[in-house]
Amino acid sequence: TYGYLVAYWFLLPFTWWAHSEDLLQIHIRRWTGPLLAAAGLVAVCVVPFRNLPIADGRPAGILNGFARDMVRDMEDRRWLVTDGSIDNNVLVAARDAGRPIRLLNLAQGNNQTYLKYVADRFSDPRLKTMAQVSLLAFLQEWLPNNPTAARDVAVFSLPDLWYAAGLAALPTRTLYVALATNTPANAGQVLREHRRYWDRTVPALQKGLASEARQEAWMAYPILRQLSAIANNLGVQLEEWGLPDDAFATYARARTIDTNNISALLNQFAMVRRGYATGTTNEI
Repeated sequence: TYGYLVAYWFLLPFTWWAHSEDLLQIHIRRWTGPLLAAAGLVAVCVVPFRNLPIADGRPAGILNGFARDMVRDMEDRRWLVTDGSIDNNVLVAARDAGRPIRLLNLAQGNNQTYLKYVADRFSDPRLKTMAQVSLLAFLQEWLPNNPTAARDVAVFSLPDLWYAAGLAALPTRTLYVALATNTPANAGQVLREHRRYWDRTVPALQKGLASEARQEAWMAYPILRQLSAIANNLGVQLEEWGLPDDAFATYARARTIDTNNISALLNQFAMVRRGYATGTTNEI
């Protein structure tokens, strides 16, 4: 369309004063078209550079990489409860991986059109009814009464859903899966996996956060906040497993990932008040 428009303005001046022999009019007729076409071509060359800061998709690589990690951490689970922040990235990553993942977006939890969409995906009359009340009401009914929930569902940012269902929330790098209460877990392996993941991803994310490119910083911060929250919840789990040293160190790691994580600081403070000995007592 733009090419036709440029061609139109290139040809139009040639129709002006078609029979005039006035020298000025002849020059105007001869040169106006090429000048207008040249201006159009210059605009084509300039616009990509002018729009690059807002059209550049490269900063989205941060979100896309995190979404791929989420899909891997889901393993064979088919449902993911999200907050809606990177749903599109997760769906693209799942499609690339050949995984039929379905999302339940809590941010749309009171949207009647979305709730009808969720209700239509289930055949149980009670679940269909609860889904049309609110998404949270549906999850509170579905998760405790679904014997395969622990194998089928992962939660992105609201681990309390698992506790409300009578299960424990086990952090898995980028999200939370269910763990039966009092079920033993390989704490050392879980902690090592998280530490390796933080060592690999956090420095690049923090570099992006400090970047002068606003898009990159905007995309890095919510991921760092999520990883910090997961680290904090992992610390809680480590305390429950009787590993106070690892728990305290994990709370500290949560605070280095996101310095605004007050929950991790309060958890360290609570440990110190209960008598945990550390060289950073005064700082805390």
